[in-house]
Amino acid sequence: MLLLLLPPSDTDRHQPNIIQVFELREKPEVTIIMSYFPSGNIVQAGICDESRLVTAVGQILDCLTFLHGRGVTHRDIKPDNVLVELRPHFKVVLSDFGLSKTVTETTWLQTFCGTLKYIAPEVFPFSKTAYGPPADVWSLGVMALEWLHGIPAAPAQPAPIPAQNGVSSSQWRDWAETWVHRLVTHLNDLEDGMDVDLLRGMLVSDQARRLKAQQCLMMGLENGMFRRRDVDGLVECAEVGEQKVHSGAPRADTEHDDPNATDIAPDSGSQAAVSVVFHRAPSRTDETGGGGGGFDGDRISGEPSRVFVRSGAPPPSSSSLG
Repeated sequence: MLLLLLPPSDTDRHQPNIIQVFELREKPEVTIIMSYFPSGNIVQAGICDESRLVTAVGQILDCLTFLHGRGVTHRDIKPDNVLVELRPHFKVVLSDFGLSKTVTETTWLQTFCGTLKYIAPEVFPFSKTAYGPPADVWSLGVMALEWLHGIPAAPAQPAPIPAQNGVSSSQWRDWAETWVHRLVTHLNDLEDGMDVDLLRGMLVSDQARRLKAQQCLMMGLENGMFRRRDVDGLVECAEVGEQKVHSGAPRADTEHDDPNATDIAPDSGSQAAVSVVFHRAPSRTDETGGGGGGFDGDRISGEPSRVFVRSGAPPPSSSSLG
């Protein structure tokens, strides 16, 4: 288990787009005490309004700027991990840091993990380079493209080769190259616009040339796609009630999220603490030559780890938590 606390100088600063953790209990079983979001994630909440989706992209970029500046790579950016608060003002919160890792300028990551259609090219086993924060930018770029313009259907997941005990690196190379080509072709077919310009900087195969989260955020603030709202300083869509952010080009056919996802009660506006019992499902080894991992649907789990990002107010007392 990796327990990550922000430096002392940051302990009094709450980054509002990161899930707020109040307490981590290890006994009698691992339990995380965190904020409760009655509306669930952005899919369960049924968010499809363009201005809210653009707001979500901007707020996640703000969140990633904060995390990457402190050496944290999330590694599993996807809609399921974006929680929603509807009142008093629309806000999204990045959650599930189970695959997160810290990186330094000299030590980057090599484990093949994440959710397949959002994984950056450099994360796949065939890649000869390590990866870090730029992988999160790619994942958010795919998610933003999906929200605003739709994405093509992803290729079928490669079938394991019995003789190799898993999927080979060459199979993953073929899959990734096909998927990246479909995404980039779709993106290049779109009419120019503020969001398309931003996405073209995020969805660059070469991680060295990909825009950083902070660059993306600044680009959106400078070109009029985002602004900071007066009431709380959070990023929001700057075009609310005005012109559309993009040209309104037809959306591609998109993959649908799991229809069996658990229903969440409508947002009551409250944010009480809730205890979550953390269970890590066993994963089988993925012998692709790119590091250990296991499959959970289309999510590829890396080595067991946990990042506890303590960003928020001091934890409440044990008695108040029950």
